[in-house]
Amino acid sequence: LQPDDASAQLRLARVLAWLGKAEAGSRLFSRSTVAALMAAEDHTAHAFVLFAIGQTREAARVIENLRARGDEGPRLTLQLAHIYAARDNWAAAIPLYLQLLRTKPADGHLNKSYGMALLARGRHAEAVEPLRRASEALPSDGAAGLAYARALKGANRRAAAAREFRRVMPMYARDAPVTREFADLLLEQKQYAESARHYKQAVSLGLVDVRLYLGLSGALQASRKPREALPFLEQAYRLAPTRRVGLELARLLNRLGDNKQALAVLDALPSANAAF
Repeated sequence: LQPDDASAQLRLARVLAWLGKAEAGSRLFSRSTVAALMAAEDHTAHAFVLFAIGQTREAARVIENLRARGDEGPRLTLQLAHIYAARDNWAAAIPLYLQLLRTKPADGHLNKSYGMALLARGRHAEAVEPLRRASEALPSDGAAGLAYARALKGANRRAAAAREFRRVMPMYARDAPVTREFADLLLEQKQYAESARHYKQAVSLGLVDVRLYLGLSGALQASRKPREALPFLEQAYRLAPTRRVGLELARLLNRLGDNKQALAVLDALPSANAAF
């Protein structure tokens, strides 16, 4: 390969891109002498290898230039949408996903991407339908199902959210934060026994979190298991010795007949003006 043979370098860049050797292909595509010979499909390949090596800003610039010249094929549009999403530029990504869905409304992956983009913007009610389609089209895709459950919860459809959480939880059996998230929802639904079970699972997975311990304590107390709740509320107070948590602990100790310890907790409480 001659160093000044731009045509041969372009052919090699195409082969490298096809083989998935993105970094080497990108270096060749980026040479000005090679770029001068590149057709639209070469610029497309260049954008894809740039994305593969994490140069999303440059990849977006290449695709935007192609689209400005009239090349608005679905493959390019989808790649640009993914690039915007990867950069949290949801305002730019959402219209592109919607544009693609107009021609492929049943596509599970497109519905997933579109719905998750809406979810990232806090548009829960709008995200429900595309994520429902994604969940149904991709039943083994845990991320689609979890996003659907979160959209339902955010849209205040908590019973439906709980059903979808139950469906996907086997895929997240080792994920402590998701397990805690489901337990929180169950607690809101006053399903105390099931909530406590999932909180305990999150604890067993190693999650250490004030909200977790408070939730577990609350679920156990609501299940009429105040003594079992006590160590978790004590742990919450050790992690966050605030007035609010201390008062809850004192009330529980008093309920259990340990008035001396309850008074000791009250005496040690921060002042009412302290930050909770």
